[in-house]
Amino acid sequence: ELETLYTYGLVRRIVDSIANECTRELTTLKLGAELEVDENDILPPFDEYLKQTYFHHALSEVVKYQRLYGGAGLLLLCDDGLPPDEPVDETKLRAVVDYIPLSRYELIPEDVTITDYSRPEFYRITTSQRLTDQQTASYTNLRVHRSRVARFDGLWLPWHVRSRNNGWGQSVIASIYYALRKYWTAQDGLVEIAQDADLFVHKIPGLFQRVAAGNESDLKKRLEANSLSRSVYGGLAIDTEEDVSYLNRSLAGLKDALDPFLQEIAMALGWPVSILTGESPGGMGKEGRFEERQWAHIVESWQQNYMLKPVTQVFDLILKSKEGPLGGRQLQSWSVDFPSVFVETNKEKADLRQQMAQVDAQYVQLGVLNPLEV
Repeated sequence: ELETLYTYGLVRRIVDSIANECTRELTTLKLGAELEVDENDILPPFDEYLKQTYFHHALSEVVKYQRLYGGAGLLLLCDDGLPPDEPVDETKLRAVVDYIPLSRYELIPEDVTITDYSRPEFYRITTSQRLTDQQTASYTNLRVHRSRVARFDGLWLPWHVRSRNNGWGQSVIASIYYALRKYWTAQDGLVEIAQDADLFVHKIPGLFQRVAAGNESDLKKRLEANSLSRSVYGGLAIDTEEDVSYLNRSLAGLKDALDPFLQEIAMALGWPVSILTGESPGGMGKEGRFEERQWAHIVESWQQNYMLKPVTQVFDLILKSKEGPLGGRQLQSWSVDFPSVFVETNKEKADLRQQMAQVDAQYVQLGVLNPLEV
């Protein structure tokens, strides 16, 4: 049902927008301030490694699975010489060869416990897609250890609901499904109203007397003749006493009739309506900058709450791999860096520089700093 819903444009927008925005600015490393290393020796080769292994493409795809299905994972093809149902041996890890995005329906936990539902010991991969170029079988049924899976969980659920869900979370679409159904029902109603906006009226003298006299068959023939004449030459053949006209219904306010239903969807998502519809906001939004900041907050919240843990797991294995970007060199202080998705305008940047210049000038006048330090 979710896959059918995904073919609908609004649902696709809800699922894809966050995933696309999360990967628009490429995720990378953030080094600790106490590290006495040159960033140019670490970040460029690391970013190039992610680019060469198509990490960001896989990340975008797995987040779409995560939001649509309520859970997904990256199967990490780790070259450590061990079978997939064994834990990754970090001392023998040569490289993380690839990342395979899988939905929660292809990645089934074998044991789910209430102590830590997100860390089953093993997953059973059941999928018809090929996991590697060397695979010859048309179907995969594989047992893998949890250390080889970066788990992207769905929306939080209470334990009793999650236990019926194989330990996975909730789909984003499931959380707004009832609001979507009301929106679609309202749309269907508006379509019917628009189709009946023009009512065709044919005035026939003595109509009710003919019906009362039992001449329904003659009337039926008359109406069939009308239909035939309209289809043959696009007009009507009527008597001089007959009259034809259209009754036009007013459609004023029809455009605003869907607003309450869109607002309910937006409230369930926690999105501004302008982001949901793609319309440019007006009024107090100040050319949409408030909505843009709110949207950036929504995206960054998803990154921190639903992406940080699995991406950290992937980066940790990449850094420890001997044939990786750093050759297995250990970094004692680092974190995942999700660049901000909010882009300042040139005017905002200029205003910020002006404010900083004013503060610096005051520091110089008070003798707190000298011009060289500024």
